[in-house]
Amino acid sequence: MARTEFLKNYPEKSASDFPYVVVRTNGMKILDPSRYCSWHMFRGPVMECSALFINEHPFYRLKVQITDGDKDLDLYAYTSCKQCSDYIPQVGDDICGELWLIGYKEIPEYLRLKP
Repeated sequence: MARTEFLKNYPEKSASDFPYVVVRTNGMKILDPSRYCSWHMFRGPVMECSALFINEHPFYRLKVQITDGDKDLDLYAYTSCKQCSDYIPQVGDDICGELWLIGYKEIPEYLRLKP
């Protein structure tokens, strides 16, 4: 319910009883797992930005700092200039995205059980 509607319904209350709170998320870092163990959402500040070509197509390489518990984790994200349209990424920008991790576990020969 909006504050103005609430105040209409409860005339004994006033706007000063409910001060505004400003929440700033600039620079906030997060790595949030989804219900699928390999898919994560991330958000963080761009620490570095560089342009490069992959197969003659222009891309941006963004170093994004995300958090993993108590440790900071650097993520290198790549995006095509075409996907960014008129936007040019800058150091200090906050970005968010989705990360799909693929991997496998290999047991070294010396740790494998012998028959």
